[in-house]
Amino acid sequence: MSRRAKPTATFLESIILWKSLNFGVGNMKLQTILIGATVVAGVMAFSNPSKERYVDYATEYFAETGRNSLCSADMPSAAQQSCKFVISQGKSVIKPYIENSSKQQNLVLFSIYTTELPSKKSSTIGAFGNFFRLN
Repeated sequence: MSRRAKPTATFLESIILWKSLNFGVGNMKLQTILIGATVVAGVMAFSNPSKERYVDYATEYFAETGRNSLCSADMPSAAQQSCKFVISQGKSVIKPYIENSSKQQNLVLFSIYTTELPSKKSSTIGAFGNFFRLN
């Protein structure tokens, strides 16, 4: 008496297994996600700000910080205006100092900038053409 070998899976089980792999729709979703991620990465790499742009941003930021902390509201109006004028004129002095004390870690998609001043260490992320302060 000959016996046929029992198949490892029935026809119905094979169909269920095949559908669970979801080659059609799932593969399209994966493709869409990969294309989207590639587009976002390309935009990030293209819009990664340069060190020159960071130096301009940091100069403006530190001048504004100085203006807010040194030119207090309890000063007489004339002294406050003079203080703000002196700080705005000092940007040309601050800029080379910031440029020399700043380091850029270019990670292609974004950059991390670190500026070490005598009393402060500042870290900033540059991404999508903008700057985001970490501390």
